[in-house]
Parts: sequence; C-alpha cells; structure tokens
Amino acid sequence: TTTLASYQAKLRAVRSEINNVTAATKKQNGASKAMGKSLGNLARGFASVYVAIEAGRAIFNTIRQFDSLRSSLLAASGGAAQAAKDFEFIKGLAKETGIELMVVADGYRQIGSASRASGMASADINKQFGQMTKISRAFGLTAADTSLVMLAFQQMISKGVVSSEELRRQLGERLPGAVPQAAKALGVTTLELSNMLKKGEVITKDFLPKFLDQMDNFVTKSGAYAASLETVTANQQRFTTALQESILIAGDGGLTASISQL
Repeated sequence: TTTLASYQAKLRAVRSEINNVTAATKKQNGASKAMGKSLGNLARGFASVYVAIEAGRAIFNTIRQFDSLRSSLLAASGGAAQAAKDFEFIKGLAKETGIELMVVADGYRQIGSASRASGMASADINKQFGQMTKISRAFGLTAADTSLVMLAFQQMISKGVVSSEELRRQLGERLPGAVPQAAKALGVTTLELSNMLKKGEVITKDFLPKFLDQMDNFVTKSGAYAASLETVTANQQRFTTALQESILIAGDGGLTASISQL
C-alpha cells in the first residue's frame, strides 16, 4: 500500500510538471505569435508608408510633366485662352481615341508648335492632328510608337519637305501600307514617289493634307478605326487618361504643395 501510494504521488508530481511545462509552452507560443503579429503589422505599416510616398512622388512627377506640357502649349498657342481651348481639344481626343492623355498632349505640343510656326491656322492644325491620332489608334500603336509617329510628322512639318527616312522608315514601319497610300494620295506610282522623295519634290504643305485624308479614309472604310476603339489597349489607356486627369484636377487644387513635402 505504501509503495502504491508512493507511486501515485510521484505520478501526480510528474503530471503536474507536465501541465506546468505545457502551460508555459502555450504562454511562450502565444507571446511569440503576438510578437510575430506585431512585427507583421509593423512591416505592413512600413510598406504602406513606402507605397504612399512612392505614389505621392509619382503623382508629383505627373503633375510636373503636365505643367511643362501646358507651358509649351501656352508658348505655342500664343495666349492663355487658345492654350486652354487646345488642352480641352487634346483631352477630348485622348478619350475618344483611347490614346493616353500624356502622349496626345506631347504629340500636340510638337505638331502644334511646328504647324503654327509654318503659319497654319488652329482649325487646320486640330483637323490634321486629329487625323494623325485617329490613324495611330487604328493601327493599334503602343504609346511609344505613337510618339515616334508624331515625331515623324513634326519633322516633316518643320523641314517643309518629306524625306524617304520619315515616310518609309519612321511612318512605313509603324503604319503598314503608308507608302502605297501616300503614292495614291499624290496620284503617282510608288516608283514615281521614290524618285520624288530623292529629289526633294514632296512638299509637306501640299502632301500632308492629301496623305492624311487618304489614310483617314482608308482606316475608316476598312473598319480598322471602329474596331480599334474597343480593344483592351484602348480601354487601358482611357483608364490611364482618367487617372492622369484626376491627378491634374487634384494638382490644380493644391495637392502639389502637399506632395512636394514627401
């Protein structure tokens, strides 16, 4: 009996020790989990702050880019009233065609400046630039390729003469069929067009309206332009335009000063 009682006492002592160790382990695990949760929350907090700072910088950079573009438009337009009208035209064109607002605005800055310097009227500038933008969308160009197409047109206008480099390489590589359509617009064969380009006989002010009308007619009748308006790329760029316009509105409302402190 004494032996049994002694055994039972030892067993209770062992069980008690096990319970104490289990309780301590649970408490330690709980503390570790709590610490882990706290560290996780802290890490997420730091990440959120970092993301907020980077987003703020991105917004500030976007506003700064648009400020630069609007200054260029002001200089090119010759007055605040015309610059405001031009910018409204640009925003409407970006939404209609599904080409990113920043890209359209930069393209208009280049084309508008060169065209006004050549003495072209605002109505003609807007018509031609609208056609350039429409054609770029119809061919499904990326934002980068659209910018390069606008650069080619700007170079043509600035120089007053169309070169083979601009028509065949800069436009032809991004707008398939541009060379045959150019020849058709001028009423000549592609061989005759090549010779004219070599001799510097293709004058921009005569060529560009005909070429743009021809290309505009081509992408409209083929259905390419209508189909291009509902693509994923077009809708994605419309979304980007909406974001950029929201940033502009916020920037005009004084957000820039707050972000510059980040």
